[in-house]
Amino acid sequence: HCNENCVLHSNARNCNGKCILTYPHEGKDHYCGGIHFCKKECYLKEKSKGCKVLCNFEYGHEGNCYCGGEHIV
Repeated sequence: HCNENCVLHSNARNCNGKCILTYPHEGKDHYCGGIHFCKKECYLKEKSKGCKVLCNFEYGHEGNCYCGGEHIV
């Protein structure tokens, strides 16, 4: 395993996990394998009168960030 600090170590989440990916893993963030939420802005922010809820998908997900709420577009 890589064993570097998880990419979210210095983030507000302060993860203390170590990277479980096989070394070397070029082009990928260090990830501990724990469940972290994305917490980026919802992709409907601009279309839905300013959604202020952050993405609740698991960190590293594919596709658009989505808060999981209902939006009025």
